[in-house]
Amino acid sequence: MSDYNSIFTGTEIDDTISLMKNGIELESGADLNTVFTPGWYYGLGTVSYSNIPIVSRNFVLCVFPSADGSSTGERVGQLFITTGYTSTASSTYPSALFVRGVRRTRSSSSGSYSYTTTGWTSLATSTDISSLSNDISSLEDKITSSSVPQYACGTLHFTSDGGDNADSYYKVINFVPSIIKIYYIGTSSSANAQLCTVLTPPSSYTSSSYTSVTTTWKGNKVVNGTIAQISKGTTYYWHPTGNVGYYIYEIMGYKETT
Repeated sequence: MSDYNSIFTGTEIDDTISLMKNGIELESGADLNTVFTPGWYYGLGTVSYSNIPIVSRNFVLCVFPSADGSSTGERVGQLFITTGYTSTASSTYPSALFVRGVRRTRSSSSGSYSYTTTGWTSLATSTDISSLSNDISSLEDKITSSSVPQYACGTLHFTSDGGDNADSYYKVINFVPSIIKIYYIGTSSSANAQLCTVLTPPSSYTSSSYTSVTTTWKGNKVVNGTIAQISKGTTYYWHPTGNVGYYIYEIMGYKETT
């Protein structure tokens, strides 16, 4: 067959129309990389083929030319459609769709062909969509019933290195804290704020005693501290300590509602 973007002969057009209408069975061992003639093909799950996305399933293959706009006639797109497992489709083995591009290159020295592909991309089936819908519903239920994002901010002032906050010994957090960001302002509150420390509160608390929080990132200034769980999921006391200076803190977490 001539290049797909050049002039077709009458026989080629007739052959292509016949393929599009009726399809042609691929022989055992056929390599899908080498199927370049536009048209419809089919394969049986009882026969082995090469470079297919799913083995042991009946399938239909649609080949269409110049899928990526190539003007050389050496590139095609392939749509692979399974029709079930071996001979029948079922809820356990639903039909599935895959698509890819194939490029055929001829060696100028030997005249042999080589093939490159984009790889098979799976397209969603009705079963996938139903499953995704259920997953989204489940996630929405979790978001609305078990946790709600929370945010709090405030200021810190340390008059000596390693000292306590000058305004209050501890800060009250009215939700489950998951991360604390600290911004250093300077020796006076008029300077520009710069992120200097990120604290990771503990994931669980065994009692109301204070537990150290972990510094996961720091700059020139350091703030540490401890957190106590006073009322699970509701009230936490944060006792910050830090280097001399003024700071702004941001606390992110979630509110337990169940």
